[in-house]
Amino acid sequence: MRMASGMAVERISPSSNDNVELLFHWHRYYVAASLSKGKRVLDIACGTGYGADILAKTAEHVVAVDADEPTIREASESYGRSNLHFCVGDVADIPCPSSCFDLVVSFETIEHVSPANQKEFVKEVARVLKDDGVFLVSTPDRHRTQQSGYTNPFHVQELYTSELQELLRERFSFVELYYQEVNLASFIWSASRNRDTYAVHRVGFSDIEGPTATEDQIQSHMYVVAVCSNKPIDVTLDSTAFDVYRKPALALWNEIDTLLTKLKIESSLNESLREELTKMRSDLDESSTRLAMSRRELEVATIRAKTLEEELTRDRERLRNLIRYHRDLERRAETLTSSLQQLENEYHNCIKELNSIYRMRTWKLVSAYRFLMDNTLIGRPLRFVRDIIIGK
Repeated sequence: MRMASGMAVERISPSSNDNVELLFHWHRYYVAASLSKGKRVLDIACGTGYGADILAKTAEHVVAVDADEPTIREASESYGRSNLHFCVGDVADIPCPSSCFDLVVSFETIEHVSPANQKEFVKEVARVLKDDGVFLVSTPDRHRTQQSGYTNPFHVQELYTSELQELLRERFSFVELYYQEVNLASFIWSASRNRDTYAVHRVGFSDIEGPTATEDQIQSHMYVVAVCSNKPIDVTLDSTAFDVYRKPALALWNEIDTLLTKLKIESSLNESLREELTKMRSDLDESSTRLAMSRRELEVATIRAKTLEEELTRDRERLRNLIRYHRDLERRAETLTSSLQQLENEYHNCIKELNSIYRMRTWKLVSAYRFLMDNTLIGRPLRFVRDIIIGK
């Protein structure tokens, strides 16, 4: 896978073993070839070039463009026609002049382009088409791919039919849709005459009535094929393509035969498997009995274990409480020790300060004064005079 303009590159070759997918692609190219007679045609995202070669058989001139240079080089070497020219280019920047093509075809391309470049792609196609030119484009229907449950890693942005219509009508006034599907069919043909037309009989298989005639269309489709133009569309794509060598059908039958052979081999093993299964069931019954006994023992052990676990939980909780209480005591002891140390320091400081006061002359005078006032006969009249002075 390689990226160009947000495009995931996926290719199919004529040598592929995917015969069903090849039938899809070849049918579209042969329908396009029927519209290409005498016209200038652009095959954008041409891949390995086999489709451009089909177009060149009827067209006046075909330009085939692809983003991958090695693929273009190989296609140029494989398909040499004077009216077929291969070149490297991008879907969002087509390397061609404006209004130069009668028909532009692009099959299985737009779903590989990033949403940001899908609009540019359609814009570029409209640019290189003549005023009455036709754009033939196909893409898988997103409804169908979603039902399959498979996500193609090469598809960047698949579109619903309504989204495809909306995108194309931004640049083209007329858009006509066709559906494409590979389906099982029965053919009756002449052994002596070669005919190009066949009568069509539609059959619907009912779960109740079986096959019955119907006018209904095929109920499901893989691809949407759109014919676009800015002039009224006067072409039809209604057609049928089938492989005269029946390679897709034979591949399917061979696959069914292989599956039937495997089924027979597997059936031959069924009897021995049944015997083995019977023995295994007997062993299983015996094991089930032992298992039931073991379960009862396990239930008893579980109850005992639960009781022990509850006791252990309670013991752990008590231990945690004791640890918390011990740590709390340690913190309180540390606090008290710190407070005691602080008080001792303050006490020693007070003693030092008190001793310092005792040694001061002022203290001695104060002590003598207090002794005079409190312990002598003259102290009482002196206190009376003092109290008068200070206003008591």
